[in-house]
Amino acid sequence: MKDNETQVELTTSETSSDQKAIDYKAEYEKAQAKLKKAEFTLYKTKKEEKVEKSKVFDDSDDNEPNVTETAQDAIEQIRATSVSSILDNLTSNEDEKELAFFHYNNSIRKTGDVSLDAQNALVLANSQSVLERQNRELKTALINKSGMTSNSVGSSSRETSTPISTYFSEAQIADLKGRGWSDEKIKTAEKNMQR
Repeated sequence: MKDNETQVELTTSETSSDQKAIDYKAEYEKAQAKLKKAEFTLYKTKKEEKVEKSKVFDDSDDNEPNVTETAQDAIEQIRATSVSSILDNLTSNEDEKELAFFHYNNSIRKTGDVSLDAQNALVLANSQSVLERQNRELKTALINKSGMTSNSVGSSSRETSTPISTYFSEAQIADLKGRGWSDEKIKTAEKNMQR
């Protein structure tokens, strides 16, 4: 039970350190710059769509707003308010909220479920920290794996000690021994973990 609590504390502290490491303001600026690069194409496409619509609806009066456009604008305002409140519940970092809201408006494909869309936008905003954490985990796994490689064949003037375990790292073995585990108990635990 104590091991689980330690793992939860480590995971929580890793998550909070990941969030502090991300400069959401800089990420927001990068995302905006990327959007501005594509802005001309988007503008051109929308302009072409409006020309096509005006050819179809020549009878409409340009001075009166279209009812469906007004309704869609109202729906978007309600969704924006909902997303904002959902993001307030999910995170307290204002820069992170701003970046997630930007991704909600510009990067994700909306599913119709505002809560799910807001969560997807937040995940996209935190994608850098997730990738960095996975990278660290992979590096640690490679380090642990390199400790499991066998010694090269050949004559050596010095004696090499045989490791107690190829599954646990030296730090983990030291921790287990500090908790009173014997070498035999560590080997048994290794066999059980490999099943």
